[in-house]
Amino acid sequence: MPVSANMKKLLLIISLFYYLTSFSQENRVPSIVVLSPQETITDKGLDSIAQMYKREQKLTEEHKQRVRESNGENFELKSEKEILFMEKMDLGSQITFGLNFYFSYKLFEYHENHMVYPAHEANNSTKSELKKIAEKHDMNWVVNIPKVEFSKNDNGISGEIRYQLYNLKFDEIVLDVDKPGKVTHLRRMKVTSVNELLRFDLSVG
Repeated sequence: MPVSANMKKLLLIISLFYYLTSFSQENRVPSIVVLSPQETITDKGLDSIAQMYKREQKLTEEHKQRVRESNGENFELKSEKEILFMEKMDLGSQITFGLNFYFSYKLFEYHENHMVYPAHEANNSTKSELKKIAEKHDMNWVVNIPKVEFSKNDNGISGEIRYQLYNLKFDEIVLDVDKPGKVTHLRRMKVTSVNELLRFDLSVG
């Protein structure tokens, strides 16, 4: 299933839950914290690419200002969270930042005062852990990525992402693996290049 189709499915679920609970959640617009992968696996042949995206240093004041200007004055918290996130990045967290951008872009069309930002939060991908993270950030949704895997084969580079979608209102993992060896709600996003993974298709329809 294409990346864009999977992301649209996530957005559909988030929007549906929002409208179903909007009467009991006054002023509670969609809010999502997108977590960096808990595990990132790369083939040895991709070490140079992985190293290229690895970064752990403070952003310059100029870079911070660009982030703030791109988000606008109504999203100060989002800007500060993105700045903090960008000071520690790797190949896997590029996926998180792409999801952050995608959700922000699409939700803005319907909810101008939505809140979406990325975060580094180590967890064991259980409901109780995701609940703690949602409460810590005061968000009603958590997108968790248990694992992202990049591999190199005869056809080039491919990647696979496993993700969970948690809702605080119902205290449920809406998308997840039921048990080892059996997949119930898990969706896997397969792509054919690192560029496709990092770009994300924002097309409509």
